[in-house]
Amino acid sequence: MNQYEAAALTLAKVFIGTVLGQVLTAQVGIFDVGPDRLRGALAAGVTAVLVTVYNWLDPKDTRYGRGHE
Repeated sequence: MNQYEAAALTLAKVFIGTVLGQVLTAQVGIFDVGPDRLRGALAAGVTAVLVTVYNWLDPKDTRYGRGHE
């Protein structure tokens, strides 16, 4: 697995974990999830992914991405 595949897998895990966490904290039943109730959870997942992408693009962040040596 190359670096880009590993990054994509990490982003997918962050997105799925955040969406599931949001659904669970909203106390929505698994069969009650509809487009209206899922919108907030998807927004939370996108936000989590955007934070991770921002960290990857930040040259001052040395954990991973552009700033990693």
